[in-house]
Amino acid sequence: MTLARFRRAARRGVARVLFCGESGFAATPNVQRAWAPRRTPHATTPVSHAKRVSVIGALDVQSHELIFDTATTTNTRDKVIAFLDRLALGNDGRPLVIILDNAAIHHHIDPAIKYHWLAEHHMILWHSPPYSPELNPIEIVWKQAKYFWRRFTTWTKETLEQEVRSLIAGYGPKFQINFA
Repeated sequence: MTLARFRRAARRGVARVLFCGESGFAATPNVQRAWAPRRTPHATTPVSHAKRVSVIGALDVQSHELIFDTATTTNTRDKVIAFLDRLALGNDGRPLVIILDNAAIHHHIDPAIKYHWLAEHHMILWHSPPYSPELNPIEIVWKQAKYFWRRFTTWTKETLEQEVRSLIAGYGPKFQINFA
């Protein structure tokens, strides 16, 4: 099957397609633009990102639903499997196609787990081609969240995770993207 066929099946309502991915947020916002005096090279002072929040999410572009988890530790294969288990348990009975990129943590999942997802929850994993983030709409959500939706303020270590949760939860009611 191809990604185009999965998307057509989702538009017809006979399958559910979720685009999954991970991202990380630091306490300081990403700098998009800067200036420097003429004939002087632009230079910045690196900022230590001692505190980060990792996000793993699944985007249903048909229903505009974003399911996500946050953690103060790095995403690992075990966290991906736990998140995919959560998606499988929440399935409505239709075939569920999970589109993943080629991150190392998305590969080498135990075949017995994949078989269980297929047999019990009608869920399959499909990996997009290498170096093709344009095929995964959740990458656009992460970019929008980091560069456009986030206020240009530094978050404290104490509020970082709550700020990220609030920002990502704003997808839908507060922030929207047209994937037409």
